[in-house]
Amino acid sequence: MKNELDKLTGPMHEETKRVQQKAMEQYYGHKYGRRKFRWGYPVVIVLLLCFVAMIYPLQKPEETASNLYIEPLDEQYFLIAAYTEQYNQGQFKKLADVIENNLYFTIERSALLTYAKHKNIKIDHELIEKNIEQSLSYIENNSLAKHKHEKMLQILNLSNDAYNDFLIKTATVNTIVESFIEEQDLKGPKGKHIAQFHQEARQFYYKHAAKEIEKFERDQRTRVIEKTPLVEVPTPETFRFAEKDHKALNLGLNDEQQYEFINPHITFDYIWGTYGPLIYEAAPFKEYPFHFEPLFYMDYKRNIEQLALQSKWRDEALEVLEILEIFERSYKDDYPFLQ
Repeated sequence: MKNELDKLTGPMHEETKRVQQKAMEQYYGHKYGRRKFRWGYPVVIVLLLCFVAMIYPLQKPEETASNLYIEPLDEQYFLIAAYTEQYNQGQFKKLADVIENNLYFTIERSALLTYAKHKNIKIDHELIEKNIEQSLSYIENNSLAKHKHEKMLQILNLSNDAYNDFLIKTATVNTIVESFIEEQDLKGPKGKHIAQFHQEARQFYYKHAAKEIEKFERDQRTRVIEKTPLVEVPTPETFRFAEKDHKALNLGLNDEQQYEFINPHITFDYIWGTYGPLIYEAAPFKEYPFHFEPLFYMDYKRNIEQLALQSKWRDEALEVLEILEIFERSYKDDYPFLQ
């Protein structure tokens, strides 16, 4: 019986030792494996922090779409600038050209202000105030400038505060480039740095405000009336001014078979060169006799009509009035007061 029991328990003891050994191996293996895994966490965290520290300086907060500052396109700024070019620059201009020029400058202004914000350029407020004071002083102390200014406020229905806001915006733009050059301590020709700064600002703005620019341009260009290009025709001998040197006037016929000037902007130069003494005599402001321009056009025309009643000026005055009739037709789509 004992021998039989020994035969049975012997293998059982061997099996028990084998199971205990396996259990110990699994226990220690699991124990040390966990310890190894815990040691890996700090290493991963340190590497991750290092990576974040490396790329963080490259990711400026304002470069994200959610918080990038974009200076809006200012329609009032555009309208004042367009008016100034169309009425105060000494001669008539096509509305299409005025719009294109001032679309560019309005977008340029917003681009420079946006880029300045992006580059953290400091704005010199003292210089801005100085520029504004100089502009207002010139308007107040120059009778012609004051007259033009009051006319503009009236036509555009602007308050003095609104115009002062325009001056602030203009002066701010003028100080940005100077501040950029000074802060960056740029050497060499200033013009080169100015051109570079403007180019960078435009590229940055067009990248981030493309839809706003497209809409603004489309809205403003709808004010232009498209016309069929004129074909040059000979000047009829029936015109009074036909005997004069009129080649520079370049007449054409419109869709209604009426005469217009193909290049009406050269008409004033022709009139000054051919009828200078008459225009000088017709000047509404004797202290400013050389402002035969949109703002004073109707004053000149009325005075020329009066000169046509005088024998001394009659022939030349009638020739000029004939030219002005064609001139007005050439610009009637560009200037409301000619319609």
